[in-house]
Amino acid sequence: MGSRKKAFFQDFSLKHPIKISLILFIIVLVLRVIEIFILRLDEAWGEISVSKFLGFLIIIGYLWLVKRKIRDIGFHSTNFIKSISIAAVVITLTLAFSYFAEWMYLVINGVQPSFTITARGHSLDPEFAVKGGFLFGLWLIVGNVMNSFMEEGLFRGVMITHFRVPLSFWKANFLQAFLFGLWHIVWPIKSYMIGQMSALQAVTIAIGYILTSGIIGLAWGYLFLKTNNLWAPWFAHTINNSTFNLLHTVAAQGFDSGFMIRMSVFPFTALLTMLLIKWMAEHYQMPNFKRWDEFEY
Repeated sequence: MGSRKKAFFQDFSLKHPIKISLILFIIVLVLRVIEIFILRLDEAWGEISVSKFLGFLIIIGYLWLVKRKIRDIGFHSTNFIKSISIAAVVITLTLAFSYFAEWMYLVINGVQPSFTITARGHSLDPEFAVKGGFLFGLWLIVGNVMNSFMEEGLFRGVMITHFRVPLSFWKANFLQAFLFGLWHIVWPIKSYMIGQMSALQAVTIAIGYILTSGIIGLAWGYLFLKTNNLWAPWFAHTINNSTFNLLHTVAAQGFDSGFMIRMSVFPFTALLTMLLIKWMAEHYQMPNFKRWDEFEY
């Protein structure tokens, strides 16, 4: 591609950062819809991977078009250990409180739960989850790694750096978090279409997804802001999804009967950890966050 065309894309990304981010969002969302609703690979594989892989390639392709590197959206080695350390503390506390809340809920309701490590794919109803052994568990982890590359690269890496050009950080963070919440409502829509839930249940859970995933996106966006390193939310995201795939509660009612309690507690705990993120980032003297227009070509 000629230098003039690349210069055009560079100029467009700087003048219309919100528009270009929404275009990328729509392209990747279309791939997601095709894989879930048409190919239905989540039912066969227990994981969607094609749209994740292609979505990340689209992000890489966009960066190439505008003559930028992947480090410009946060995937760089500067303060890598410090950033991962902050993320590790935050995600460990968030998961511990969430699983404890689920366990306490079951105990209070007269159930004697225990924990087990079993590979189970994504499903709003645990009884419909695709299950497997060790190799399936590895497949889920690989899928989570790729998923975090794509989602963090798009929502935090591209969107926040781009949205920050015309918007304040909090407006940029809220906008990407809202889109991150919308991104997840494909699951209740899919569950309604295949008869796992009623229309009212699907709408209720969709609203819940917008709120919970949005709050989580807000916390991970703040983690990116304070560390200026996308590896931090990438690590938190990967550990979170892999833990949910592998660590489950078991009771007389079956697997993860208190899952909705866990999912309700998780985002609000993540929100509270933003105070810890702020303190640790100041303690480590992390660098200032860079907007998309603050990088040199």
